[in-house]
Amino acid sequence: MINPKIFDDLPHDFNLFINIKKEDKIKAYNILDQLHSKGIFLSLNKPAANLKDVLERSDLKTNDLLFIDCVSKHVEEPLEIENCEYASLNLPDISLAITKASEKIGHNVNKFLILDSLHDLLMYYDKETALKFMKFLIERMRTLRINGIVLNAGEIPKEFLRLFDKVIEI
Repeated sequence: MINPKIFDDLPHDFNLFINIKKEDKIKAYNILDQLHSKGIFLSLNKPAANLKDVLERSDLKTNDLLFIDCVSKHVEEPLEIENCEYASLNLPDISLAITKASEKIGHNVNKFLILDSLHDLLMYYDKETALKFMKFLIERMRTLRINGIVLNAGEIPKEFLRLFDKVIEI
C-alpha cells in the first residue's frame, strides 16, 4: 500500500514518479484507491482487458477509469473493452489518445493519468526521444489539468527524474 501522505507536499497540478520492483507493481496500482477523481490509465505493457482484470481482482475500482491500450493493436484479435482508447506505440497516437480520453472525462473535472511504465517507453524509444516525449507529456498534462503518476520498474537515466515534482521508491 502506498502511504497517502505522499500527496501532502505536492502542488495542486502534480507529476509524481513511483519507482517499484516489478513484482510489487500491484502495490503501486493501489494508488487508485487514494485518487478520488476520474482518471486515465495508459498502458505500454499490458492489454487493457488484462489490466482491468488485474485491477478488479485486486478489489480496485475501474468504473472511473478510461484506459489507453498501446499493446492490443499489435495483437491479431484484441479483446476490446468499454472505456478504452486503442493507440499504437507511435508517440503522436498516444498524445491524441490522451487528449481524447481527457475530453471524455471533461474539462472542469479533477483527473489523473497513470503511465505504466517509463521503463517500457525506454524499451521502445531511445533515451533522447523518450525524454522529449516525457517533457511534452508533462506539459500537455498541465495544459489539460491532469495530475500525472508515472510508474517505473527498473533503472532509468537521472535526467528523467528532474521532470517530476516528487520521486518515491516502493
